This record gives sequence, C-alpha cells and structure tokens, in this order.
Amino acid sequence: MKYLLDIGMTGKRNHKPTLRDINIAIDSLDANKNNPFIQLEPSEAIENTIYIQVLCYNKSSNDTNHYVIEIHLHINNGCKQYKYNTVDKNEVKDIFRDYFISQQPPNYSSWEDITDRAINQKKYSNTFFVYKLAKDYYRNNKDIHNCYSYCHGNLIDGLLIFQTIAEAIILLKDIVNMSNQQGDIYFSENRKNVFIDIKIPIIWKEIKIYRIKGLLSNDKIHISCYDQNNNHIISDISPITNLERLLACFMLIFAEKILSDEQYLYIAMDYFFTPNEDKFKRVYSFFMDKPKYLSYFITYEADDSFDLSKFLAFSSIYEIFKINKMNEPESI
Repeated sequence: MKYLLDIGMTGKRNHKPTLRDINIAIDSLDANKNNPFIQLEPSEAIENTIYIQVLCYNKSSNDTNHYVIEIHLHINNGCKQYKYNTVDKNEVKDIFRDYFISQQPPNYSSWEDITDRAINQKKYSNTFFVYKLAKDYYRNNKDIHNCYSYCHGNLIDGLLIFQTIAEAIILLKDIVNMSNQQGDIYFSENRKNVFIDIKIPIIWKEIKIYRIKGLLSNDKIHISCYDQNNNHIISDISPITNLERLLACFMLIFAEKILSDEQYLYIAMDYFFTPNEDKFKRVYSFFMDKPKYLSYFITYEADDSFDLSKFLAFSSIYEIFKINKMNEPESI
C-alpha cells in the first residue's frame, strides 16, 4: 500500500511518507500558521475509506490545541464523512498509526456524521494572494509545456517566471488554437464574468482532477473540479490542494484581464494567433507588471450549478480582433 501525505497549506506533498514523517507532521500542526492540518491518502481504499485527515485549532492563542479528525468513505457511488474531536495528540497519532501501519480505519461508529454538512455546504472560501500562491506552487524540474523551455524561477526581461501563470497563459492559447479540444471559455455579455470549462492536459494531470469549471466575477473566483468519471471532487478543509485548481484560477485571471484592457487584448491575441518567444515575453511581462488585483477571493462549489445560458462564446472576442487586424491600414 502506498500513501500520500499532504501537509497543511504549504503545498508540500510526501509521496513516500514513513510513520516518523506522519508523527512529525502531527507534532508540527499549528493553528496559527499555514499548516493547520494534514491529510493521509492511501493508493487504494481501505475498508471504503479514501483518506483520513486532522485539523488543529484553538479557541484563543493561549488555549489548548484541539484536534478534529475526519474520515471520508465512498460507498455505492455515494460518500460519507465523519468527524471526531479530541485534545489528546497521542490519540491522533495512534489513529494515524493504525491507518498507516495496519490499514485499520478508526472505529467511527460513535463519531459525528457530517456527510450532509460536507456535501451540502455550497462553498468553502479562502483569500489567495496572486504572487505568493504562484510562487509556492510549481512543478519541480519540469519545463513549461510548449513554452520554449522556460522553467520556474527563470527570468524573463527581468521578471521572475512563475510557472503556474505561464502554464495558464499557454493553456488558454492552446484552447484558442486547438479548436476547443482542451475546453471552452465564455464571458457574460457585459464582459464582467468569465467562465471556463476545461480539461487538464494529460501531461499536467495529478491523481484526481481531470476537468475543471471556474467562474470569475470581479475579484471572486468559483472553482468546481471533477474526476475522470465526471464525479465532482469536494474540497473540504484545504484550499487549492492541487496545482490544477491554481491553473484554472490563473486562466480566469488572465482571460479577465484580456477583457478589461484593450492594449492587453491586442498583445494577447497577437501572441495567440502567431505565437513566438518574443510575443510570449511581452504577454507575460505585461501580465506581471500590471496586475488587476493583488489578491483574489476563491470559493469551492459543492455542485455543478453554473448556468451556461448566461454566457456567450469567448471566441467572438477573437473574431472582433481578427476583423480589426484585417482592417488595419498597411504600414508604408
């Protein structure tokens, strides 16, 4: 049995954890920092359970740490979720040890059933800061797909490459240039809302997420994720635990900036239709130099509730752009 250990909101993922790693992670839980929880996920379901997680919190800065242990089960195409509260850290370690070493889930018969709360909770919210999040989440030792071999941390005209943003720009370009094979982008008639329905490229896929829907309105982003069977993936405690969610966020930000800035629209469309390295530099530099918002408020939708009838095809922007390009007087 293999396990994946997610550690807090740090973005750290241990694909080969030991019991010592798990105990250290539990000892390091800190409600006042960016690692208030851990999640342990087996490669195969253990008695219908697909993960166990623990969240640390306290009621005041000097109060005793409280631990909320939750276990998630998939049964007959449905799911159940239970939680248990304790102040005993050793009890937490015992539960995780049995799950990890003996593949033995805890006896949750007396735990609180929070299934309805977990499933019917329409959204879990968090504010993210664009640059910090882009910097913290990247693909180690991988070139950006189809992007002139730039890597995370490279400099481009004096600006640091954040791979997640660059990948979002490229994915948006691929959607425009590949006849929607990777998805579609829409916008409301007043151009104040942007909607995406995308398939993550195969080489980018993590274990779970195959398809993402996202909506951006002002500085608020709504995200829904789906697995390969089109089943919705509920995001509970951890915001943006998967890089693909972040890519969707940056795709929305990028598209919204195109809609709201005429100069940027021209630069971006020029790159989309005839991409090259110099044009990519211009697009990336312009995006990083003049962000519309420094931070965004993100919510995770618990169902597929977007009304597509409210959106028009994003391609009409490109049609307008191409017409304008054709009508431009030739330079002498």
